[in-house]
Amino acid sequence: YLECPSCAERVPEHHKFCGLCGKPLQSPDGPNTLGTVATGTTGASTPDGLVEEGFQLTRERNWNAAISKYVEALALDPRHVKAHWNLAFALNRAGKHSEAEEIATKGLSLPNDEYRHGLLYERSFARSILKQYEEAIADIEEALALRPQSTKLLYLRSRIYQFSGDRQRAIDDAMEVLRRDPDHTGAYRVVHGMH
Repeated sequence: YLECPSCAERVPEHHKFCGLCGKPLQSPDGPNTLGTVATGTTGASTPDGLVEEGFQLTRERNWNAAISKYVEALALDPRHVKAHWNLAFALNRAGKHSEAEEIATKGLSLPNDEYRHGLLYERSFARSILKQYEEAIADIEEALALRPQSTKLLYLRSRIYQFSGDRQRAIDDAMEVLRRDPDHTGAYRVVHGMH
């Protein structure tokens, strides 16, 4: 699944438009202009360079090529926290949620104040898809403690509550999202029970 950049709704990767808000899911940079990128390690490649290449591929939603770049980066530097975060993100978007959870957990075991909230988000997202709701809530709570003003984190918590059947908490969080962002169609849908 992808997250719609406009409303944060989860949308199947093959869709071109969000089924909720109708906005296009195309990357703002247009179609994949990078083409097929070789994923073999070259002598000049550095972990940071590979992470940047992976990031560009991620922007184009070329998940498998991006995953390969992040894996290469981690082979060179297993303690590269940003590579863990980006890899967990790409794995989640490629539907590989168990792998995303594992990579995010590894990243969280490293000193990572700068990326901790992102790793927690990705692990929470993976765990919510895997129906590990209690663990997903624990992760998103910790992420929200680090970034209390994040509407994205709050919306994910609302969705986890919705998935787990805690409708009132889902609505409460979605109402707070709408207070912060009145045009957040995903939160509107939670509040008004549209499925």
